[in-house]
Amino acid sequence: MQAKQKRLLGLVVVLALGVAVVWIIRWSLDRAGRKPAGPPVPRRHVENGSRPSEDTGTTRPVATTSATAWQPPLPAPESLNTEEAVKAFSRGLDAQKAGRLLEARGELARALFSESLNESLADQARKTLTELANATLFSRAVQKDDPYTGHYRFQAGESLAGVAGVIRQHALRVPESLILQVNGLARAEDIQAGLEYKIIRGPFHAVVHKGRFVRDLFLQREGQPRVFVARVPVGLGRNGSTPTG
Repeated sequence: MQAKQKRLLGLVVVLALGVAVVWIIRWSLDRAGRKPAGPPVPRRHVENGSRPSEDTGTTRPVATTSATAWQPPLPAPESLNTEEAVKAFSRGLDAQKAGRLLEARGELARALFSESLNESLADQARKTLTELANATLFSRAVQKDDPYTGHYRFQAGESLAGVAGVIRQHALRVPESLILQVNGLARAEDIQAGLEYKIIRGPFHAVVHKGRFVRDLFLQREGQPRVFVARVPVGLGRNGSTPTG
């Protein structure tokens, strides 16, 4: 189980890296005075007061939104003072022990993203939130009322990917391979009509902390709370050559 969760986390990291490559290409073209073709790329954030880049996830269904439409900025983290953040942190740990995973995830995320925890508590919050992400996102289990996961029953003739696929039509904004791995499937062809499968609703975002050589991965959809996924090391270009974002 642990190995599977590591593979799933690796897939998320690869997804974020792919986004970074597209962003760098876009940045290079903008520097050259050209506007790249195709849809905009997902939001990226950088510490030290830099403003986030413009935002979108993967292309939404044409029936609801144009492929070139820009999404609104993600909301700022909830403002909590140190005392409030510590209380939210404690409530999150208590909820985890009681098996209330979504409550634990929400409270710990509020505490962490408020940036009011000291480094020791913040590290503990990130570790616990990664465990909760493995339990709520990357396992086969679906928590009741989780806005980021659910079950979907495939109908005859429906596909997972493609323009008319479930991922595109329901704006899941995650790669096909992630849905397959969460459900223990090797190929999309293994999906059977009439059966329910777990889905994950993206998009994934990333915050790059250049001074620490780490990247924080998280989920956030419009109107939903931010969910911390994991902190992973990241390599940067020499002499500050890595562009902001």
